[in-house]
Parts: sequence; C-alpha cells; structure tokens
Amino acid sequence: MKRLMSLAAILHLRIITLTEHVKRCRRDTHNRVKLGHLIDKRNNMMKYLRRQSIARYQKLVNDMGIVLKPDVILPMVTKQKLFPAKKAEPQAKKIAEAA
Repeated sequence: MKRLMSLAAILHLRIITLTEHVKRCRRDTHNRVKLGHLIDKRNNMMKYLRRQSIARYQKLVNDMGIVLKPDVILPMVTKQKLFPAKKAEPQAKKIAEAA
C-alpha cells in the first residue's frame, strides 16, 4: 500500500508539471494526450486505494491537496446495487399467459 501511495503522489506531481506545460504550449497535442493518460492512471490508483483502505486514501488526498467532489466522498456503488438481477418467472405462468 505504501508503494501505491508513493506512486500516486509521484503521478500527481507529474500531472501538475505537465498541466503547466500544456497551458504554456497549447499546440502540444502529444503531451495533452499523455496528460489524460496520466490522470486516468492516477484515478485508477486512487479508486483501488479507496477500496483497500479508506483511511490511507483520505490521508493521501489531504497530503496532495486534492479537492474532492461530493460524489467521490460517498461510498462506491456497484452495478449490482444499481441494477438488481431480475428473478426468473416459472415457465408455467408464461405458458398460461400465452394460452
């Protein structure tokens, strides 16, 4: 976990420096695309860290100075909670309705 936290912090620093570069050099599309990849990579690391240890996640967010949106603070919602599985109806009811 500590290695993951340090990797996320290093990525955060790279993102900050690359953001400043992209602001200065607006026509540098290669680094703009690279910046998007780095942001996605950091977000995935942060999601994994949040699933594993919420205390370490909050400590890292406070240390990096990231401002969280309200939906990020709430616990993660899985697909099963959003779309519960439908129960199968017995075949007899389907046959009776068809007749």
